[in-house]
Amino acid sequence: MLKYPTTRRKKSLPTRAPHVPIIERPSKGRSASPLRMSHIQREPEHQGWSNPGQNVSDDLKQRLLALQMQVSAWKAIKK
Repeated sequence: MLKYPTTRRKKSLPTRAPHVPIIERPSKGRSASPLRMSHIQREPEHQGWSNPGQNVSDDLKQRLLALQMQVSAWKAIKK
């Protein structure tokens, strides 16, 4: 009698719990649209900041390049 409810609970809960957030988040588009919007908004801002060249250190420029490479890599992976 004890084996059936425990096996059913073990099978049902772990299979549903991990799959639900993974499937729901992309289907709703919450994670995809803000990420794309933020990248679209960030690129012109960075260009605007870098064009005047006021107090822009080489370290920040290197970080920016690294982040842009990561973004392009993520976009290539998602495609």
